[in-house]
Amino acid sequence: MNKVDDTAAMSGMKDFGAIVRRATLHLSLIYWGCMFVADSILGYFINIDPIESAPLKFVLIGSGALMTYAMCLLPFRMWELSFIQKALLCFLMAAVTAPFYAAIDFLNYTICQYPKPVAFDPVYSGYMLIKGASMMFGWSCLFVAVLDNFEVLERERLLAAARAERMVLSLSTFMRTTLSLDSTHDVPLAREGVVASNRSSLI
Repeated sequence: MNKVDDTAAMSGMKDFGAIVRRATLHLSLIYWGCMFVADSILGYFINIDPIESAPLKFVLIGSGALMTYAMCLLPFRMWELSFIQKALLCFLMAAVTAPFYAAIDFLNYTICQYPKPVAFDPVYSGYMLIKGASMMFGWSCLFVAVLDNFEVLERERLLAAARAERMVLSLSTFMRTTLSLDSTHDVPLAREGVVASNRSSLI
């Protein structure tokens, strides 16, 4: 019986993990797609051609999507942490990945401008650092909210399954007790109490 329960629990965790991974992939596509569109629109108002800058943004946004998807593995494996602890973990991960985001932007621009030399601009790099940290932290907050939502739904599902199991066991005990009674004999008070208790548990 324990082996059956363990197998069912492992199967449930695998299903839960698969559902969360699919939801994370969909959220990643939507989030970074919106970032790409918003960046293009805002860039247009500061005289940045959205068509000409699209390849640069595609590489940068794609790199950000890969980094955030990899970032999701740690909170998912540490799902027993509290919401505050997960939020602090996301802030730490955003601070760690932001320099990589800024470095990818600089390398990407350098490659696109080759063979022209590109000077390092600390002001622009600082802007990209803040931008990267903001987007990474925004994504992390969304992911933690989604993860907590799925965890609540999973707990509710497990609780409902446990209640259903208890109801089946109570019904089984009630039926066995009822069938074992002999209508031609008096029922002891203690046994009648058992039947009444089983009956009340089914209501």
